[in-house]
Amino acid sequence: MKPFVIPRIFSVRPLGLAAVAFAMSAQAQVAVQPASPSVPFPPANSGALPVVQVTATRFEQTLEETLGDVTVVTAEDIARSGASNLTEVLQTLPGFQLTINGGPKASSSLFIRGTKTKHALVLINGQRAGAFDGFSSAQIQNIPLGQIERIELLRGPASSLYGSDAVGGVLQIILKKPQAGQGEVRVSTGSNRTHLLDVSQGFGNAQTRISVNAGLEESQGYNALRTSTDRDGYDSHYAGIAAEHALNANVLLHANVSTSETSALFDNAFGADNGEEAQNVFQTASAGAQVRWNANHQSRFTLAQTREDRESRTNASTTSTVYDQTRLEFEHRIAMWGGQVLLGADHLTQEFVSSGQPAPRPGLDETRASSLTAGYFGATGPWQYQASMRQDFFSDVEDTATGQFALSRDLSPQWRVGAGVGTGFRRPTPSEIIGFFTPGSINANLMPEESENHEVFVQWQQQASRVRATAYSNRIDNLLVFETTTSGYRNQPGVSRIDGFTLVAQTQWLATQWAATLDLTSAKTASGQNFGRVSKRGLLLSTSRDWRDWSFYADWQLKSRRPDTDGSDLNGNYLAGYGIVNTNVAYHFNNTQSLAVRVNNLFGKHYELARNYNMPESDVLLTFRQAF
Repeated sequence: MKPFVIPRIFSVRPLGLAAVAFAMSAQAQVAVQPASPSVPFPPANSGALPVVQVTATRFEQTLEETLGDVTVVTAEDIARSGASNLTEVLQTLPGFQLTINGGPKASSSLFIRGTKTKHALVLINGQRAGAFDGFSSAQIQNIPLGQIERIELLRGPASSLYGSDAVGGVLQIILKKPQAGQGEVRVSTGSNRTHLLDVSQGFGNAQTRISVNAGLEESQGYNALRTSTDRDGYDSHYAGIAAEHALNANVLLHANVSTSETSALFDNAFGADNGEEAQNVFQTASAGAQVRWNANHQSRFTLAQTREDRESRTNASTTSTVYDQTRLEFEHRIAMWGGQVLLGADHLTQEFVSSGQPAPRPGLDETRASSLTAGYFGATGPWQYQASMRQDFFSDVEDTATGQFALSRDLSPQWRVGAGVGTGFRRPTPSEIIGFFTPGSINANLMPEESENHEVFVQWQQQASRVRATAYSNRIDNLLVFETTTSGYRNQPGVSRIDGFTLVAQTQWLATQWAATLDLTSAKTASGQNFGRVSKRGLLLSTSRDWRDWSFYADWQLKSRRPDTDGSDLNGNYLAGYGIVNTNVAYHFNNTQSLAVRVNNLFGKHYELARNYNMPESDVLLTFRQAF
């Protein structure tokens, strides 16, 4: 194991910072103290609270306080849009692109700020989700919307807080907390013989709360492959339970378990349509405690596991892969120096078993990673600042250190300017090291991908109006690429460059909410090839309004043309640009009952997110909601 390495943008060690923090904190106590009004466990249904996020700093912070480039989508936003699945919601996020190839429940690839899908870290309640094979992404299309409290997208490297893979950014799914006495039933039916049922119910009191959720989905689907004629339908069912118990005013215990199982037909563009079917079982479980030691010290302990079992069947063969990730985390937060000091340590174990894998390879099919994290987030007068650093220790590749620093200044009550610099990395995965099990595919000398990002922003905010413009430049060294001659991976020499600009604006005018997002992106490999499936220009316009017993929502998504694979545009091969309109209209009979109609692709636009794969034409979903 290599000795501790100082991130190049810092000159202090996390352990040194920890020692100084504890030495200077005069109120460090072991005994639990009485709760104060700032106790971090607000009661259920606590009323109108400001929108908060946790991804940019790993603790609660309002969007107004956050220096990171963050977007938060709440459960209320999801309900207003009428979306039926997570991918429909994600398509409206700034600086975010995705592709779907193979059918309505086929794998989705995620692109944050133009980086590749492997550079997007997906978290569920802070726990890593998805495969770690170097080319698959998290199966987010199988996460039911009924279990989601909010979605947070952090754009920009965040390895100094989360470790490997957070090169382009972090997508975090926050599951719903228990709500005593609240329940809901949603029933949907629509085009392609699509039917959805979601039921949730909460129990308990102010001290103990339990919520259960279950549902099912089925659809005849649509024909996903242009050269095929069949329909690629699916059926899915899921269930979850969440619980919280307050031992006293300062100690909160929590647990969450959820599972989903999906069986979906899909089309394979690389061969004949042989009735391919994919089965995916996704399970996540976590348990932990939050402790408030006194007014200045808070701790969090978490044990979490995700398991993903993927099986793909054709008439000729069956392949299966199981991914297990277990994480033990400790985090301590100290109020001092006019801000918050964050200290953390975690241990991650990753295991995978594949039907195509030869005999187990110790140190490759089971790997371990441990880390130390330190951060400081504060404000002085008109200045706001945050700094974080992290050291990751791996069992299979070299250790890596990362750091980040951001600074902003309020020019007036409305105007703020800021800048930040941060490093990120992505470790070679066990599957990339092993390759595809052919002679020459194993490469134990792979180096981690490393990135350095610089960005500046200008922000204006007044009452319900907010505009933020962010320009960024991200450089990635040692990009891992697949080599067909060896069926293995190698590090590409040189530096890949991702430059871009994101403008996000929202306002209220004529009792109507208006929002717009403009994305300009240039993403090129070290050899000058454009990254595949990344649009250089994107525009999203959306509007929503409540009028008497009605609510209205619409969005217009526009994307420019883009290559299907890295550099395919050099041969004139592009995926065409497109523009689609989605709408939702809801009638509220009372405070507990509503009926909504969602129309996707209102004008029946023909477009592709991946070469030769169809996207559905206009489809309609009718949803009845009963709360109790």
